[in-house]
Amino acid sequence: MADIVHRDHRRVQAYLRALDRRRKLADSTLASKRTHLATYAQIYEDLHETSDLLAPLSEPSEQAAETERAYQVVEVLDDELATDGTKFTYVGTVQGWYDRLDRHGAAAYNPLDGVTTDFGRERTEPDNKAPAPSDVRALNNEANTPADRLLLVALAAWGLRSGEVARLHVNQFVGVDSDDPHLEFKERKNGPSTVSLLYGLDAYRERQRELDDYDEWNGYLFPSTQAEAGHIDSDTVRNRFHRLAEQADVRVDGGLPKPHMARRFWYSQYQDALADVLDRLDIIADEQGVHPQTWCIRTISPRRNVERLGGLQCGSYLRTRSASSHRGLGRSFGPSLAPSG
Repeated sequence: MADIVHRDHRRVQAYLRALDRRRKLADSTLASKRTHLATYAQIYEDLHETSDLLAPLSEPSEQAAETERAYQVVEVLDDELATDGTKFTYVGTVQGWYDRLDRHGAAAYNPLDGVTTDFGRERTEPDNKAPAPSDVRALNNEANTPADRLLLVALAAWGLRSGEVARLHVNQFVGVDSDDPHLEFKERKNGPSTVSLLYGLDAYRERQRELDDYDEWNGYLFPSTQAEAGHIDSDTVRNRFHRLAEQADVRVDGGLPKPHMARRFWYSQYQDALADVLDRLDIIADEQGVHPQTWCIRTISPRRNVERLGGLQCGSYLRTRSASSHRGLGRSFGPSLAPSG
């Protein structure tokens, strides 16, 4: 299997070098494309119990079966990625890699040929805009209450949806005093059931202390005595976020930012952090006997257990590096939002 991984890795590196040489792409763009390919390869291995992406491509008789396997990977990406634009970008990178293999005689076909049509992934509109770090910093400066600070942290530092923020309950916060604090969800739309809390536990604790003073607190972090559910709704989250934006005079693409744009900001910082971690894990990956991309994707994937795959030492190292590499969050929130742990 090591030979298979190294062979595929060489093909990926050749593809990235060609892009760099001919298109003069920025280092950050190349790092993102490397992340896209590594993610695709790991999901493929998870689903099909093989890391060999190339062998089926040499046999035209395998085209139908391999196309189905590749489409199953795209279905997972469709569930796990945050926005349509991000999905389009991931699939486009992998499709481009397969195209290059086909053009250079290393593959008899492209299993993702036509995937954008089959999945409705034609990109007709630009992806959702995201606030800049300076915008999030301005919003944070206007968040003068524990409730407002937690709302902003939940959207922009944890990447939660408006409805998830509205329903936040103290029982969802697990391991807040450990080195792996996270949120747990019983059901979640197109996303993992846990969310790591690399930043912002101070905002949670501040809000919890405030609510502890109420005799009949129901455990919701945004409670409502008037709502039958016992908590505010997603419209209230949006209204409060808009109020912060108005006060901070923040505009995105000419208008007031929406909560899902804060989620987009979180996702962009996550991607930057992932690319940074991939660049820093060569030594540990060598000790594990795999490529850095494969080791990192296996370790950080929410579908995997960090301690089981990377070992406790590597898992702790990764969490430390991930936290410190979220520079955009640090620049945006400043000292008022400390790293967890």
